[in-house]
Amino acid sequence: MKMMRALPLIVMALSGCCGSLSVAQSGAGRLYSSATDIAAKGTVEKVANVTDGQGWYGIHLTLRSVNGTYDVRLGPSEFIAQSRFTFVPGESIEVWGSQIGTNDNLTIVARAIEKNGQTFDRLR
Repeated sequence: MKMMRALPLIVMALSGCCGSLSVAQSGAGRLYSSATDIAAKGTVEKVANVTDGQGWYGIHLTLRSVNGTYDVRLGPSEFIAQSRFTFVPGESIEVWGSQIGTNDNLTIVARAIEKNGQTFDRLR
């Protein structure tokens, strides 16, 4: 009988855990795959603060390299701001991350970025 009374609490607890995992995997981060890791070096053309329409804000860079122009997805705006790493058009950077999309739409979900000898690594 005690188990029957505890069952709703167990279900609620498990539902909360699953909900947290789905939120953590939202945004471009869920598209990251180490199987498609690349490095791209180039010049920042544009810095944009974008939203997905559900209240999520993220920083995207347009990076021009010798291999083409990439849309680089850095991560949540708040996370980038807390890192105190800023980006401006015209500066040279190197990006490591997962390439998603096709050759017509080159997109990198960034894992790390280096500029001026400093590295911003999302995994640290």
